[in-house]
Amino acid sequence: MTRPIRLLPIPSHRPPALAPGETPTAALRPMYVQEGLALDFRGDSDPAPPRAAETLPDPALWARGVAQALIEVMAGQRPPASVVRLTTPHVYVAVARRYAAATRRADTLARVARTGARPTTRRLAVVRIRCCRTRHESAEIAVVLRDGPRVRAMALELVAFEHTWRVASLQIA
Repeated sequence: MTRPIRLLPIPSHRPPALAPGETPTAALRPMYVQEGLALDFRGDSDPAPPRAAETLPDPALWARGVAQALIEVMAGQRPPASVVRLTTPHVYVAVARRYAAATRRADTLARVARTGARPTTRRLAVVRIRCCRTRHESAEIAVVLRDGPRVRAMALELVAFEHTWRVASLQIA
């Protein structure tokens, strides 16, 4: 059983006309008025409380895993998205560029491997970490890396960010 369709008139969308000199009544005013949010830009508000050093993880332990992840990304063995939350934007861009170069190099090695040559994969490992807390919310890390038969150095600057560390600068030698 279907009901017949009822046709209703289209409501008028024009406001009622006012006589000359007449003011709108409260009934014609909008029901909701958006008011401005009061913000104070004078800068004399309370500063953020200093971050307690106990809430941050040990920078040396944290940096060991991050250093391993960073060298794997730069070698093309891990996607760069895996370190995006661990680095600042400019460090992430530099690491992603190294990843792109490493994957291009791997493509070239794969083409060489098809011709009969044997491609070599590099075994990367963190050998040693040295940590120096410069302030209670920043640290400098020196990392010794083993890159196949070579030994390399990596320097990281860590800054506190929301109860964890972030890599603010990265140097590799």
